[in-house]
Amino acid sequence: MKISIQGSDVAGFDKSKVECFNCHKMGHFARECRAPRSQERGRKESYRQRTKAEEKTLKALMAIDGVGWD
Repeated sequence: MKISIQGSDVAGFDKSKVECFNCHKMGHFARECRAPRSQERGRKESYRQRTKAEEKTLKALMAIDGVGWD
């Protein structure tokens, strides 16, 4: 894999030091992984969505009609 910096300048990229987030083997990215997608990922995503819904902060609107306020 090569990364183009500016038109003719090309920088090499050593994928042998890259770890796949799917199978945890070295040398490729998860999007290039030939192993079946990890089932754990789906559970984590649904858990994240559930916690975001629960984290919504309740807000209250208050009005103070007080004597002595200028």
